[in-house]
Amino acid sequence: MAIKEILVHVDDGARAGLAIDLAAELAKRSGAHLAGLFLGTTPIGPYLMAAELPASFWEAEAQKLEQRMAAAERLFGARAGLSRPTSAG
Repeated sequence: MAIKEILVHVDDGARAGLAIDLAAELAKRSGAHLAGLFLGTTPIGPYLMAAELPASFWEAEAQKLEQRMAAAERLFGARAGLSRPTSAG
């Protein structure tokens, strides 16, 4: 049975690049499609106190998560040899 899809977890850890490199090489050798997955969460503690936290806290947390997600996407694209399509115009 041939491998058709490879999913690699992409995070902001020190070994993320290595994981992507290995998954990309396996995908190349097997002719498989490579996909990256970033999972981001906020700490559980704030959820327990959600009623006490101002909206600005949640906005800041969302912004941090967006930044981490964008960094993971850039890392994945660079290491997997991908580029984002650019819009014409």
